[in-house]
Amino acid sequence: MGEKQLYASVSDFLHDDSFILWYFSRTDESNTYWVNFIQENPQLQPYFQEAIKKLEAIRFNIGHLPEGIEDKLYLNITERINTHQKAKKKHHSIYWFSIASSLLLLVASATLFMLTRTSQQAPSIAVPSEISSETDPSGSVQLISGGKIINLNQNTVIELSAVGEASIVDSTKIKKTVDLDQNDMNKLIVPFGKRSFIALADGSKVWLNSGTELEFPTRFAQNTRNIKVKGEIYIEVAKSEHPFFIQTLQSTVQVLGTKFNVAAYEDEETESVVLVEGSVQINTRQNKSLLLLPNEMAQITGNNLEKRTVDVSSYISWRNGVLEFDERPMSEILKTLGRYYNVFFETDPNLLLNRKIYSGKLFLSNNLDSVMTSVSALSSTEYKRENNKIYIFKK
Repeated sequence: MGEKQLYASVSDFLHDDSFILWYFSRTDESNTYWVNFIQENPQLQPYFQEAIKKLEAIRFNIGHLPEGIEDKLYLNITERINTHQKAKKKHHSIYWFSIASSLLLLVASATLFMLTRTSQQAPSIAVPSEISSETDPSGSVQLISGGKIINLNQNTVIELSAVGEASIVDSTKIKKTVDLDQNDMNKLIVPFGKRSFIALADGSKVWLNSGTELEFPTRFAQNTRNIKVKGEIYIEVAKSEHPFFIQTLQSTVQVLGTKFNVAAYEDEETESVVLVEGSVQINTRQNKSLLLLPNEMAQITGNNLEKRTVDVSSYISWRNGVLEFDERPMSEILKTLGRYYNVFFETDPNLLLNRKIYSGKLFLSNNLDSVMTSVSALSSTEYKRENNKIYIFKK
């Protein structure tokens, strides 16, 4: 099966070619490998099982594709495998890598399924002619403390200690320690196309989505805990007798110990808080407030504050490299993809993409073109990619 790679999340399994290949094309050899692997690494079993559940959902979705798309995807798979069939004898590993890559393409392309229907209401807002994503020119995750800027790689893990040190492990798995400023707030900037994770000094865990800025202290004050967010985070707040406050542009979220998602991008009129566990108090700048319970979402738009019951999984799945859409117009899907992959979208203004809404799951592979192939098939459009700009037009 090749070298064992390091796993620290569900996403690590879902981005591993050998794991994907084993799931879709199991053999006695591969079964033995993964059984032994889990026996030797029992702490990884929850991630392993959750990754299997994700792929089970994907396999189910493949069987529910619109007519013609499934055949097209499997034809693509067959062509890719046949192309490398001759390499099997001379380069065995290349052949199997080709199959694994083909399966990844199927997973990535097939899982933005799927349920599309014409909206019952006439579209009141057209898709913008350009949907853009700003980013830091360096393209690096940046940790800023006391005037120092530390450039970090994708999926960097940062852990703060009680004595004011930051332990940093990036994609190279090399650990380094830096001293943070003890007086001013620190800032963690995650540009579009990147993601990161930080464990705060009190033990709270924060996952940062693309295009997010987090301000946090090296150590919390004695009686309170405060952070500031622009963008999107999923946070598991460590329990404490001291309240925890998250400040956004439009609101303040107060908790003691809980798990929830906050989306507060500057280019969005609406902020949202989705609660997974515990309870939170939301206070707006207009002195409106409400208590949020599990499986509820609060939305803040200007002077309005309201809540409703939701399926929380569709709002936190981005942590594991999966995007779930529940009756979303294509403009929202493109905006999310733009942030995730750091690309710009330009659409033909005559396209009425918002006349249909879409539901499904999208496996976020590293192959953006496979994702766009699926988007084009579902929306009956074509696309042209030039570097980080994608043009969408009529067929």
